Amino acid sequence: MKIVIAIPVYKPTLTDLEARSLRQCLKVLGTGAYDFCFFGPPQLDLQAYARIFAEYGRTYDVATFDARFFASQQAYSLLMLTRAFYERFRAYDYMLIYQLDAYVFRDELAYWCEKGYDYIGAPWFSLKGKIYWKDSGNGGFSLRKVETFIRLFDHRGRVLTLQGLWRFHRYRGPLHRPVEVLKGMFGKTNFLEGYLKGEEGNEDLFYGMLRYKRGGGWRIPATREAMYFAFEGRPAVLYALTGRLPFGCHAFMKYDYDTFWKQFIPLEEKPE
Repeated sequence: MKIVIAIPVYKPTLTDLEARSLRQCLKVLGTGAYDFCFFGPPQLDLQAYARIFAEYGRTYDVATFDARFFASQQAYSLLMLTRAFYERFRAYDYMLIYQLDAYVFRDELAYWCEKGYDYIGAPWFSLKGKIYWKDSGNGGFSLRKVETFIRLFDHRGRVLTLQGLWRFHRYRGPLHRPVEVLKGMFGKTNFLEGYLKGEEGNEDLFYGMLRYKRGGGWRIPATREAMYFAFEGRPAVLYALTGRLPFGCHAFMKYDYDTFWKQFIPLEEKPE
């Protein structure tokens, strides 16, 4: 099984936290039989990243895409909705997206790949803090089965079932949801082209709902399993449920650093 750790980059320097994230990735996953690949705009100066890789004696590949895809979070989301992105990694069975606000705790990468899921990401919570037990899939630290993603772009016809539409549009507000669900069910929307334009929401929300695609063929774990893969929002709640840290996490500074992550991820790396 061939696995690549794909790291998005868009600037020539790293913050201290980004460097901490990258070093942790190499420390934990750098001894495994995985490839590393930075993807970013053409002609980006990667010297700062190369120095960290040299510390661990690892090499890396580089994949470049149009600079417009790295101008904003929305633009990046559009890149992740293109066939060209996944075609670039066709030589691999699985890809771990590792944004530099992620953190990995131990090497479980092969273990999660062997489960055969098409997409895995951290669980989601509602604005009121309620966990979505049937939905997961944050994309910042996520595992993707490359061939399944490529095949998706050949799909024709409506994409999400009624259940998938209802769950997808709940993120857009209670008044908006019934209208959009009806439009999707009667074929006014709910076609692949609309989702790939980013008109309906972020890429990870779309991919996270695809287990409801007509005809099946898109496997995503339920939250009770995905929470062992990664945490993002409300990590203390997930930790209480699992009793241990997950494989990795995303956005640890954004979500409850002082009240939770500080005990596990010190801002300054301790010398070994």
